[in-house]
This record gives sequence, structure tokens and C-alpha cells, in this order.
Amino acid sequence: MQFLPVVERDTGGAVTERSVTPEAMSAFLCTVFDEWVRHDVGRIAVQNFAEALQVVSGQPANLCIMSETCGRVLALEHDGSVYACDHFVDPAHRLGNVVTDGLGALVESPAQLAFGEAKKADLPALCRSCPVLFLLQWRLPQGPLRPHAGGGARAQPPLRRLPAVVPAHAAHLQRMVGLGRSGKGWRRSWEPLEIDEREERRRWRVASRNDPCPCGSGRKYKHCCLASRR
Repeated sequence: MQFLPVVERDTGGAVTERSVTPEAMSAFLCTVFDEWVRHDVGRIAVQNFAEALQVVSGQPANLCIMSETCGRVLALEHDGSVYACDHFVDPAHRLGNVVTDGLGALVESPAQLAFGEAKKADLPALCRSCPVLFLLQWRLPQGPLRPHAGGGARAQPPLRRLPAVVPAHAAHLQRMVGLGRSGKGWRRSWEPLEIDEREERRRWRVASRNDPCPCGSGRKYKHCCLASRR
């Protein structure tokens, strides 16, 4: 499986209402990851998480949109036209024709090399300072970054909230890498999570009306979640 954020822009460059929101994309990925890491490791392959594991283990990502630079996955059309990327099949990104120019020359052409480096070169200062940037190279070059009033560029909309949720998931990924290297197997990564879930269920089971609510709100159970369940 692979999950990609759909971002549509109008002719003025503004994100349309049909695009996924940062909140929705972040919540979706978190929900899927929590389900996957508990029940599906070794059973269902999710490209997003497999690439993240690759990066956490110190290896370069195979997926171009999660790499620091790109430009090595070109698009070839039926008439022989070659474009910089299958996300940019338009006149501005046409490199030439494979019949007359040769694929090797087009791959190494100045235009294509500049296209691949643009992703790294155009990264805003705010993104460069992100502590989890190594896991958040998830964007296409050029288009997804737009100028804003404060100067510089904005990160692609679905990614703005990810730095807040990645660290917790990165810890799970690092645990999985450690288990794999020790020979114990990635599937054992769910064991600490199972212990946490059992403790969570126990807190709710033993909570009395006047105890602090297990949700952590600081209110009494009877005035918080217990009341909302009635």
C-alpha cells in the first residue's frame, strides 16, 4: 500500500478545497501507523512506513518524494517525449524526445539535474530547522512550495502538521530497526505497545467516580468521561 497527499491548485496557485487538509492527512497517517505497528508488521507492506524504516536505519530512501533530491524517475510518453517527472508532464518540464536525443543524455541534461536539485535548494529555512527533516523530505520539487507574506515559502499543506506527530512514531521505527539488527525480528516491536494498552485498559476498569479521569484531563471521572458516556 502507498498513501499520497492529494493537493490541487487553481490557476492562481492557491490550494483548492478538494485538497487534503494537514489535519486530515496527519490524523490518517497516525491512525494507519498505529494500526499497522500493532497488527500488521510483517504481514502488510506500507510503502510510506517501509521508506521511513529505510531512512531510520541510515539508508537513503528509495522513494523519490521522500529523498533529499529527486529527478531520477522520468516520464516517457507514447510519442517519445520525455518529461522531468510523471507529476510534471507539461511543456515547461519537457526535456526532449528519446528517439532524437537519447534517454541517457536527457537524464543527465542540465535541465533535469537542476530539476532534481530544486527540491533541496528551495527548501524554506523553517523546514531546514525541523528536527525530523530526515523523515519529512516528503514533497515534490518546485510546485508544492509557495511564497507567503512573511517571505520565503510554505511547506506543502499536508505536511505542516507532521513534525508534531513524527517523533513518537520515529521511536517505534527505531525500536523496529534495533530489533531487526539484533535478530529478534520486527514483529516483536508491538510487545511494548501491548503492555501499554493493557495498562490503559486497567486504568479505565478500576477508576471510580471520584478518581481523576484516566483521560488525563485533571477532572474527576464522574465529571469528565463518565458523564459523557451517559
